[in-house]
Amino acid sequence: NQIEARQGFNKDGDGLDTIKLLVLYSVENREPVAFSKQPGNIPDKISLANSLRQLEVLGLSAPVIVADNGFYCQANMTYLAREHVKFLMLANSTDKWVREEIDAVREEIGAFENSCPFDVGINAVMRRRQHDFSIVRQRTRGNYEAGQTETFTRRLYVHVCYKPEAAPIQERRLKESLFSIKKDLEDGVEEFRPAAQKLIDNFLIVKRISKGVKVSFKNEKIEEAKRYWGFFVLVSNEIRDPFEALKAYRSREKIEELFATYKESFDGRKPRTWYPENLYGRQFAQFVGLGYHCFLTKRIQDVKKVLAQKSAEKKTKEELNLEEKLLAWLDQHSLIQILDWFRCVDYVAATGNDSASKWTTETTKRDQLFLKLLGVN
Repeated sequence: NQIEARQGFNKDGDGLDTIKLLVLYSVENREPVAFSKQPGNIPDKISLANSLRQLEVLGLSAPVIVADNGFYCQANMTYLAREHVKFLMLANSTDKWVREEIDAVREEIGAFENSCPFDVGINAVMRRRQHDFSIVRQRTRGNYEAGQTETFTRRLYVHVCYKPEAAPIQERRLKESLFSIKKDLEDGVEEFRPAAQKLIDNFLIVKRISKGVKVSFKNEKIEEAKRYWGFFVLVSNEIRDPFEALKAYRSREKIEELFATYKESFDGRKPRTWYPENLYGRQFAQFVGLGYHCFLTKRIQDVKKVLAQKSAEKKTKEELNLEEKLLAWLDQHSLIQILDWFRCVDYVAATGNDSASKWTTETTKRDQLFLKLLGVN
């Protein structure tokens, strides 16, 4: 009975219909702002544009959409640019125009002043680019007939980043993949996953001989790929500073952690209800739960800052050791693990005609210190 459940992209690959859930998450405040559900067959780029129009009623300034290379493609970037949607995404370094931007800054990117202030292992340079986009018109409108190609130009801020430490890691990864594929080909394997087939097409020469298969390497292609190892490129039509863009892109990991929490801890993988109205209520309760989850995460971060500071107050050696143990415990456990730990702690209030009593199930000194710093009575 879920009318939004339709055949669309399904990461689990189980063939079931899907319902698309979109959550707007503030990277700065680290809190969910709004949510929306849409039919599962709507492409991501259209879902984003539709949701942003809905947010106009909240009076919010247009947010910047942060996407990884799973979302990046010329078609998606063209759609967002044409709709004037602010975006930041990781571009594919194999694209010709992206490599042109890398080559343009290859000499200057290693300068000391281009080092990232919060990660000195990365250098970055921003380049402005007037990028040409094109689309095939689906309908006749204005000066364009249906089927004609419309071209337009938008200004982009291309942030070329270089991390020297990543180059040997990428080289090792490619070697392991190519030698593994080479062995499979020589053993007679004929079908490969799309990613493996792409490596075969780009870097291997496969010849059928009387004794079986002879595999050799395309050394020129490998040497060309080496020139771009360690580089990655962020593209935005809004963020100008390369280090601000890098910080915003890294913050997307918090959003991915939030969705993992939604799916696992809040049982967000299945509708669990028959009707769309009930599903809206269930999703609203989960959305409120995400808000509490993010609030508690920030409170724990505040506690960790307090524990990490060298207090001027006189404390006993036992108190200092207890604080160190609590800080180490918080660093080693996620919020879900912390909540699971305290799930067995119960507060009981017993009342009767003659007397009343209250008690809490047993907690350790470390647990008591943690609850005290959180402000829990």
